[in-house]
Amino acid sequence: MFKLNLSFVFIFIFSYNLQAQNCNCAENLKWVKKIIEENDAGFQYALD
Repeated sequence: MFKLNLSFVFIFIFSYNLQAQNCNCAENLKWVKKIIEENDAGFQYALD
């Protein structure tokens, strides 16, 4: 039982400091869309 409680304490302590990445997802999506439109050989064909 002590080991189980100790495990939860360690998990809580180490996960408390974790943070997600800062992501500007809208800008990333615009960049990917632009790259695909400019470089994909079959892009215009797929639209037509």
